[in-house]
Amino acid sequence: MRTNRLVVSLTILVVALMAAGFGSRHEPSVVRIHSGEAMSTVWTSGCGYQTDRLGGDWQGLPLREGDLLTTDSVFFRYFTSDGPVLDVVTGSWCTRLAGKIVGVSLQADSSRRWWASASKEDLVRLRMVSVAGSSAVDSLDAAALSALDRLAAVNADVGFSVDSQAELRQVLQRFRPPLLILYEFAADLRGERAGLSRLETLILEAKAAGSLDALPSLPRLRRLTLTNWDVAVAGPLPAGMKGLESLVIFGDHAASSARALGAAPAGLEELTIIPFNDEPVDLGCLANLPALRSLDLGFATSAADLAGLVTLKKLERIGLPANTTQQQFAAIVGRHPGLRAVEMVNADSVTDLAPLRGLKRLERLVLGSRSRDLAPLNELRSLRYVALACDSTRASRERLLELRKALPDALVVPVKPLCLGSGWILLLVPAAAVCWLPGRRTRRPR
Repeated sequence: MRTNRLVVSLTILVVALMAAGFGSRHEPSVVRIHSGEAMSTVWTSGCGYQTDRLGGDWQGLPLREGDLLTTDSVFFRYFTSDGPVLDVVTGSWCTRLAGKIVGVSLQADSSRRWWASASKEDLVRLRMVSVAGSSAVDSLDAAALSALDRLAAVNADVGFSVDSQAELRQVLQRFRPPLLILYEFAADLRGERAGLSRLETLILEAKAAGSLDALPSLPRLRRLTLTNWDVAVAGPLPAGMKGLESLVIFGDHAASSARALGAAPAGLEELTIIPFNDEPVDLGCLANLPALRSLDLGFATSAADLAGLVTLKKLERIGLPANTTQQQFAAIVGRHPGLRAVEMVNADSVTDLAPLRGLKRLERLVLGSRSRDLAPLNELRSLRYVALACDSTRASRERLLELRKALPDALVVPVKPLCLGSGWILLLVPAAAVCWLPGRRTRRPR
């Protein structure tokens, strides 16, 4: 059954790279964001936190080519040609970037008039379409198919969000999308390989037998998010995914799913594990992932053995789990002097930031609301982005302003931890899910 929640506007901006010097394949650039909604990103430049519109302040995130940004109601994709400042306006049926509609719902009642009158230029500008609707009918009606035919005639380079197998087949009969978001249904990709030949980014529920079988046959797949992965039913990650660079797994079984990564490609560079319970994350897979540059455990309560991080010689970004001790923090920082990003949104036991002084390349730092002495940060002139969990109190605001004064070369912004009731996770988890955060549970609003 479809719900109004699924009528989301999705934007993806697929354009040429900017001039050399802004952004890179591995290292994000700091981007200022002006928007009426808080923002977060699905990929590994900050899965565990969301920008906070505290006092109408500037927002900001570290972003790379193709990162998927979200509000509580829409997705849109960032490309470096968008520049270092974004002006984003979201509505019930469309998303505007710099005043132009770049993402739109196909079936929302309020979007029908737009589709009927859209010019060729309007259609060429589109980069993401949500075909999810509020109807109980799984397939698209004649009006929706006519709109897709018009779009396909002038613009084939579009990403899609769908919520049924019938819709997926109708889309793939017309497009070869670079990005697909498939949620709230058990997608079977085995009979759709021809339509997936250009797919680079996939968000997929993995809770049915055969869910993962087609993945090795997708030649361009680079980024994969597995939601609600049930290894007992869907099986382990299949071998042969040589081009895969980024993997995000989240759901009730995410912590134990890490044990099913034995066939993950040795070239995997980014791994994010987001469990919805307090089960310790099993890090035994790290020994087989020597190329890992980014490991995000920031949403986890605990990890079975953080000492396993010593095998990651190329590690440049770490998101620490909630139960990280001061001693573990110091050891991790000491063993990885090349770290460029440290995130500790929920690691409240880490009170002394002095070990960070040894990170001469540290550019990005995310801190939770735990009261800490921030004086050690004043010496870190390499910092370009600092995200600080804040509230509306005067003391919290003054703390933020003092840090901005001490670090004039860094963008210092307020943030808040993500839970299942906010950000991109809100769009992808079942409505009945329960949010687990250290020390509390929060039911997702309906």
